[in-house]
Amino acid sequence: MKREKKFTYFFVAIVIKIALRVVLGYRIKADEAVKKLKRGKDPFVVLSAHPSELDAAPLLAALYPRYGRIVAGAQQVCKGAQGRLFRMMNVIPKKQFVPDLNAVREMLQTVKDGHVLAFMPEGRVSMDGLPGPIDPSCAKLVKKLRVPVVGFIAHGTYFVKPPYDYNGIHCGRIGGELKLIATAEEAAALSIPELEAKIDAALAYDASEELRNGLADRRGYGPQQYDRMD
Repeated sequence: MKREKKFTYFFVAIVIKIALRVVLGYRIKADEAVKKLKRGKDPFVVLSAHPSELDAAPLLAALYPRYGRIVAGAQQVCKGAQGRLFRMMNVIPKKQFVPDLNAVREMLQTVKDGHVLAFMPEGRVSMDGLPGPIDPSCAKLVKKLRVPVVGFIAHGTYFVKPPYDYNGIHCGRIGGELKLIATAEEAAALSIPELEAKIDAALAYDASEELRNGLADRRGYGPQQYDRMD
């Protein structure tokens, strides 16, 4: 791993973590098993829910102080200033909705090198604040990696950066939650359908419920018409 890319990664991670805390009150919760993984040096994989385009920032902050490689859509890695930053941080580009062997090879190599691998198995931003389907290939890849599996949800990002509003980031509050889905041994022992069920349960979210239960807010957000219509 090039030293300058690691330096860029940690510098950006620290800046983003501080900015999210100051602007959006971002706090991260993690269970004891995940805290132990973050203190160690062994690789693990993080599967992140994807309610908003903002999710990569709280995910990056949640991985700190571990070095990790995040998988992003190839078009995001090639787009303007954001793309240049992603490339400097050694983000893994993946073609969306089609098999991408180069991306898979880089993902396997990341774990082999002892780093954290993070990706969003939904593959696209939620349009209604509910999770999209996760392809069975996610569980197959997790079993092949043979490392602990962690789930991450960024609460509140759907209202701070909604997919149907291109006017920037809204005022609000967000939080991050890391939970162990399975140890390496558990993931290896589970069947693909069993592992799929555990992944689906760990990454389940409902943006409207988060708002009602106080896990998110939308201070200064705007008209009530933005509520999801149940």
